[in-house]
Amino acid sequence: MNKRLESMDLLRGICLVLMVFINFFDEIAEVSILTSKKGFYIDFFITSMVPNTFIALMGFFLIISGSFCVTKLMAKGAQLLVLGFVINLLRYPLPQFVGNKLGLTEYGGLAKNAVYHLLMIDIYSFAGYALLALMPLTLLPLASKLYFFLSALVLTFAGYGEKLLSLMPDFFADIFAYIVVGTPQNVYFPFFPWFSYLLFGIALALLYRERGREEFFRFLLVGGSVVFFTGLYVFVLNQPKDFSMLNDFYKHDYSVGLLLFGNTMLLLALSEKILPLLPQVVKNWLSLTSRHIITLYFSSWMFTGWFVTLRGSVNDFSISDCLLGAGIIYLLSAGVVHIAAKFKNEQGLF
Repeated sequence: MNKRLESMDLLRGICLVLMVFINFFDEIAEVSILTSKKGFYIDFFITSMVPNTFIALMGFFLIISGSFCVTKLMAKGAQLLVLGFVINLLRYPLPQFVGNKLGLTEYGGLAKNAVYHLLMIDIYSFAGYALLALMPLTLLPLASKLYFFLSALVLTFAGYGEKLLSLMPDFFADIFAYIVVGTPQNVYFPFFPWFSYLLFGIALALLYRERGREEFFRFLLVGGSVVFFTGLYVFVLNQPKDFSMLNDFYKHDYSVGLLLFGNTMLLLALSEKILPLLPQVVKNWLSLTSRHIITLYFSSWMFTGWFVTLRGSVNDFSISDCLLGAGIIYLLSAGVVHIAAKFKNEQGLF
């Protein structure tokens, strides 16, 4: 790993650790915790740092790895889109079916549940749509200012998604609502506003190339501080008292987006200062999982989905239970990654 990019790679690995906790916490924590101030603060201070940073890093590495071309975007986008559908089917509908057959659960409407979960847009199905949408942009000149502008434009449009629906024929409005705006039943990762963070990551990578390492990280620290505190002021000023991470975080506009942009910039700047100081064994582990994102995420959702579903989807875990459970799931998933990586090296497969 290039020393200049080591911190980015390690930060991506840490994002995966936190994503496992977020997914597990939201699935099985006591409802009273999820709706309490304690639950809000957990989601606010963890959830608000992870998916935006993870998606921005995806865009960053598209440029750094030389994958920003039509053929690679098409192949990767299609792979992630299929993977997103597969995860959706295997993590809920399949264990529901198996649980019913074994007499462990009594889920009704299995076919309807399967269709609902198949179409639900999670981060990987979003990434598939997003990478495919990037293909026309490969025809544009690669300048950081252009992609910063496009990122801001998408975030701005996120606040007008509902209004755009009224201008479309019903058929296209339904598709637009499902993928771009997000329907009430499908609140995770609609195209608006999350595409803005992918464009933002591309812009940061281009800026990194244009300005060099020192000036780039100085920009992140200074600019990130300005954007973060501006975003925090706008967030406090604009958000209602009943702000919900589930309903208002995933479908947000600039009043949340500015805060998330600032979070991302500061995390990238701080990671450059802190993460290279970690013990080498920790860095090796984070780097391994970072390089095998798909395997770890897939495994973590399989463990989480099957565990939660076969228990009967009972939300009764305390915060300490969630920490322990997420830790076990992460270790199991990382073990799968380690075995898969070793098998790949020894057998020359994949």
